[in-house]
Amino acid sequence: MIFTEEQRAKRRNGIGGSELASIVGRSPYSSALGVYLRKVGEEEHLTEETGPQLRGRILEPAILSWFEETRGAVLDRNPESFQHPKHPILFASPDAIARMPDDERLVVEAKTVHFRQASNWGPAGTDEIPEHYLIQVQAELACTGLQRAELPVLIAGEDFRIYNVEFEPELFGVLVQAAEKFWRDHVIPRKPPPLDGSDEGDSWLRRRFPGRRGRSCSPQTRSSRRLRNDSRRCKPSCAPPR
Repeated sequence: MIFTEEQRAKRRNGIGGSELASIVGRSPYSSALGVYLRKVGEEEHLTEETGPQLRGRILEPAILSWFEETRGAVLDRNPESFQHPKHPILFASPDAIARMPDDERLVVEAKTVHFRQASNWGPAGTDEIPEHYLIQVQAELACTGLQRAELPVLIAGEDFRIYNVEFEPELFGVLVQAAEKFWRDHVIPRKPPPLDGSDEGDSWLRRRFPGRRGRSCSPQTRSSRRLRNDSRRCKPSCAPPR
């Protein structure tokens, strides 16, 4: 979704639902260090729109219209950001809030999926979605106070599915605890989280230590980085020269 300036300001002073997965190491798109850099004001280095983000921004209105017609729902699109009443550092900005024909209100989060990622999604009507989206939706449900979300998803430009996710209080409790610890241990004291091999970490190192050129491990593809262990480190043979 496209954030308003007001929503951007709120996100600078708290943690958005889509950032929770990064904090707990479950996002393929960003890292805890990337979230930290945005919170302490270095976001200007990290604002280029990626291909998947551009695709999602362009197709989101059509996917929401498809959902509206398919489900007979009335959508409030791009609603305000919601702040959690008990955990004020947590914000969420769902794509829409739906009023269903039976008057149920629920969160709607639209997604576009490349055909190579289709295997990460289960059958329509289930909650079998990638875990970083599950985490995002749990935050949105907690902040809005709603109990259920539906995700209209367009896979490979033609396969339209709707997924159903319910609020899980126990899972949310773990997530919000991690978010508050991250804020307390890193953002408030301005202490970066450990480097994790992410592109954001590499970029931050290059900016912080310009002109430094050490040997690095063999180049890794973006996808292989996403599969790394949190504890993974460079092998000694790849270490920078002393």
